[in-house]
Amino acid sequence: MGNVMPPTLMKGDPCSARTYGVEQEIPFPGKLGLKASEKLANLYGSAIVPQSNLALNSAIANYQAGKIDFLKLIDASMSLLEYQLKYYESMVEFHKALAKLEPLVGVDLIK
Repeated sequence: MGNVMPPTLMKGDPCSARTYGVEQEIPFPGKLGLKASEKLANLYGSAIVPQSNLALNSAIANYQAGKIDFLKLIDASMSLLEYQLKYYESMVEFHKALAKLEPLVGVDLIK
């Protein structure tokens, strides 16, 4: 018997069996969910939430200057809170996917 790896494996893929020194890929149905939730959390954390925070600060300054009404200020505040909530929800999904993967690979992925 030869050690032939399936052609679908890619080097450096964290869900790949080769990464963990195993000769066959471990089937993991949540693989796409892991990558998607990680990308989504990174997007919210690095771009959307900071931009929303800047929009809220701008709304506060405009409200103090009398350029916008209180409702617009509340809208900006609610938007920031909604984006923060979505960020934390995507982090939860990412960590749930990692927790499902840990028993399959036998390595602590969450440190």
